[in-house]
Amino acid sequence: MQSIARVFRDYLDVNIDKSEVVNDIILGQACRHVIVHSGGMVDERLIRQISGAKPRRVKFSLIPGERVQFSDQEVMLVSDSMVQYLQSVAGKVAGRYGVEV
Repeated sequence: MQSIARVFRDYLDVNIDKSEVVNDIILGQACRHVIVHSGGMVDERLIRQISGAKPRRVKFSLIPGERVQFSDQEVMLVSDSMVQYLQSVAGKVAGRYGVEV
């Protein structure tokens, strides 16, 4: 997410602030990575990746060695965060360049 924010800042002069929405996405991406590449087990790398992703609405506490599992509600919260993020970024770009979304 840092590299995405950097690209928008450097190339489009649009600042994306870190927020609860961004933190939810960071958590979702990091958990997806361990599900796909580490058998779904929480590891130290995941813990480090999400350590600064606070506040967030999902997975407040993860313990190394436990299996990552999402409830339907948690999946919907992360999905909602992604929609909010895209709407916010689109609005900022549109506002910066005077176009309608």
